[in-house]
Amino acid sequence: MADIMIRSGVIAVAVVAMMACRDEPPEIDVYRAKVAEVTPRIEEAIGLPFRTPPVIEVRTREEVRSYLERQLEDSIAREQLTSQEAALKRFGLIPDTMSLRGLLLDVLEEQVGGYYDPRAKVLYIVEGTPEEAVGITVTHELIHALQDQYMNLDSIMRATGDDDRQAAAQAVLEGQATYEQMRIMFGADIADGLPGGWDRVREEIRDGRAKWPVFAAAPLVVQEMLLFPYLSGAEFMRAFRAGSEKSTPFDQMPASTEQILHPRLYLGQTDHPTAVTLPELRGLTTLHDNTVGEFTSRLFLYEHLRDQQAALSGAAGWDGDRFALVRSSRGTGIVWVSVWDTEVDAGDFYMLIDRTIDRRYGPAAARPFT
Repeated sequence: MADIMIRSGVIAVAVVAMMACRDEPPEIDVYRAKVAEVTPRIEEAIGLPFRTPPVIEVRTREEVRSYLERQLEDSIAREQLTSQEAALKRFGLIPDTMSLRGLLLDVLEEQVGGYYDPRAKVLYIVEGTPEEAVGITVTHELIHALQDQYMNLDSIMRATGDDDRQAAAQAVLEGQATYEQMRIMFGADIADGLPGGWDRVREEIRDGRAKWPVFAAAPLVVQEMLLFPYLSGAEFMRAFRAGSEKSTPFDQMPASTEQILHPRLYLGQTDHPTAVTLPELRGLTTLHDNTVGEFTSRLFLYEHLRDQQAALSGAAGWDGDRFALVRSSRGTGIVWVSVWDTEVDAGDFYMLIDRTIDRRYGPAAARPFT
């Protein structure tokens, strides 16, 4: 799939296929041979057969960008993008002058070498993709094609209302494609024979993304949000393979990024998030409301405190939340209600939030903890 995840909201871009008739490029036979080569290896690795043969076509980068632009103008995507950009800015996670739409288009155009379109059921290779990248792209996107034959990817990508849950689903989809792609390429868990183990694998994935100049120039928070489904998703799928008798988690997907970050909360004693309902917001107009989740809570703390350990410990113990972007006569603001596993977890988060407010707006009078 060609998709981009931005958390404190989610933007999922699934490219609509271009269906006009056209002559097939000469390299299509090479791509089809690669599909034929890796298809049985994917089926064996994941333990599921393709119900219908994969279809592959080629598109130019100009065609890809044109359709990406049209997808972002889709009514649902446009509404989500506007709300999420406003929320990210109000949380202080991206600059007030940033165009999220422009950033997403540039990142996609820079990085996409191929994508699977769940609406057209076609795998597209971008014309001019370096030969050494074709095998990786075909394998990764064919895994998405197989996923789509066992659950509706388009429905998952267009879901609204619970961004943290959708981020978890996206982490499974991209994480499985990333992890199984590596296993297929290297014939085993790459971390088993690599000095540094899985930490080294994470560094390799991160470094591979960082080599792209548009991505590298993006705010750190945006980079981490874009990397999350690949890095943490692959780590979750690695733990899933080691700790479950099932071949896939498709029948019961993780319900939160907490379960992705801590697979034991999915594989062992399941910890489902608590549903939070915001109180009546008198005198305020709600512009947008959604979930944040443990992962973005962690990013929020790090962005404002620049203390990695504090961000990790402060977001641990998350059990559910809901936020609203609101407008009053004084301007826009955020109402954020969260639930925690223990009073200690809640107190830790509260104290760190207090520090972020002081850093952003200056010291204020003591605020009671309730």
